[in-house]
Amino acid sequence: MNNLAKIALFYTSDDCYKHCSKALDKFSTDSYNDIEKLVSSIQKEPVDIILMELVKGIIESDIEKFIEQIKTNNEQPIHIIFITSDQQQESFLENMDYFPMSSITHPYSYQILENHVQKIYGNKKLIQQANVTKNELDDVQQELDDITNAMLVLQNDNAKLMDINRFLQHSFFCPDIQSLCEQLFSVLHSFGTSATIYIHSDKHDEFIADNTNKKINKDILLLLKDEKRIFQFGNDRAVFNWDSASLLVTKVGDDIDNIAMLMDGFEIGFNAITSVEEFNVVLNSYRKENQKLNTDVTKVVEDLATGISGKLAEFGTETSLTIEQEEELLGLAEHSVVRVDQLFEESLKVDEELNKVMDKMRTDKEEASSSTVEEDTIDFF
Repeated sequence: MNNLAKIALFYTSDDCYKHCSKALDKFSTDSYNDIEKLVSSIQKEPVDIILMELVKGIIESDIEKFIEQIKTNNEQPIHIIFITSDQQQESFLENMDYFPMSSITHPYSYQILENHVQKIYGNKKLIQQANVTKNELDDVQQELDDITNAMLVLQNDNAKLMDINRFLQHSFFCPDIQSLCEQLFSVLHSFGTSATIYIHSDKHDEFIADNTNKKINKDILLLLKDEKRIFQFGNDRAVFNWDSASLLVTKVGDDIDNIAMLMDGFEIGFNAITSVEEFNVVLNSYRKENQKLNTDVTKVVEDLATGISGKLAEFGTETSLTIEQEEELLGLAEHSVVRVDQLFEESLKVDEELNKVMDKMRTDKEEASSSTVEEDTIDFF
């Protein structure tokens, strides 16, 4: 354990205890849910790092008192990492080392917290053990800055993946194309980009833009829609040509792969919307055909009853029918049965169309499920 940090974990929720314990299982960690016991314990046995979950509603002055209390009662400096689920607290934690609770509640985030703690401890040991010159201290600071920058990049990438995952999940349930495009544009805005989309399918042909350059972007999309699947050009621009739509994006940066995943989600959502449209068309046709079938069958029955009544009137009031008369009546009945069978056979065609659309909707849903970013498969290291 000599090369591992000694950590004190103060928690107020079971979630914090569970996730932090798993993330820090390689370290020597003591856990407390009583602040007085924590302070008393670290006075007797110093620790390198304190992870402290803040109680909801705690204010900045209370945190400053706690930090001062730790400094006063410990000769060696102790690094404090705060964990909070209260967004209001984040405003006064900006200049301190903290993690939002939401950022450590997923298995792929454990490595981030573990590496962060290990780097803090490693640099702390470097500073404590080495009799370094000013230049060497500057190098250490540079390393710390590089680590911080790397952490920020990882957190930014993590946030983008979460946005993509949410879009993939929600795209399948958008009620119409306009709302699907709005969700797509919302995610692209969070990436710092703007976009225009050209939808080109058998039943849809329209342009939807999130900026004022719709006419220029429309001309570009028409010109480049037959280029390769991802076509980069000009000043950091790219066109993404998918089966149902082409997307023109500005300020692409390093988000080529991220936008490609978004387009996969868009296509899933678009197919779901068009499937619902087809389903509604066939369903309406089914209802009309069903009404017509009921009317036609009723008419066949009425015609049969009228025909039988007419024949009986022709036959007179004799108490028994001849074989020829019975055959005439049977002929009327058989003719009616044939007409009813024909009517039901014609209605089966609409049933087949309805089944095709329902099968397509099930296939699209399965594809949507298989395309969702699995949170527990993301590996940052």
